[in-house]
Amino acid sequence: MKKKEQFFTRRRLLKSAALIGFGGALIPLPGLYVNKREKKGGLIESENKKPGTTDWQLTFVNSINYRSVMIEGYCSQTSVKAGDSIDIFLSADPPTDVSIDIYRMGYYGGKGGRHITRLGLLPLKLSQHHRSARIG
Repeated sequence: MKKKEQFFTRRRLLKSAALIGFGGALIPLPGLYVNKREKKGGLIESENKKPGTTDWQLTFVNSINYRSVMIEGYCSQTSVKAGDSIDIFLSADPPTDVSIDIYRMGYYGGKGGRHITRLGLLPLKLSQHHRSARIG
């Protein structure tokens, strides 16, 4: 019985695959190659060129044992991506209306932050946690 000759032998297949891979490495196709480091660096660089502010830093805080006497607050997360939500918890003694300034932290010419937006006048009341924190 005569043995059939195969067109693609294992050796020929591996050799062809190696040549195709080598050729692809030598001739990158324009438009398919994206340098992610360049792209990302450009975004960060352009963001850091925007005007910054130091207004995000707390100054003249009236506190006792490192806690504010008049207003306290915290956020549900320390960082969020664009489009994500965050919960902000605030309490004031005496109850008052407040506005919330949102800052994006970054280099910004050495200022450390950039003002994004201001949220309204929001009514605050005294929470039980704020009261017990002041007394204790």
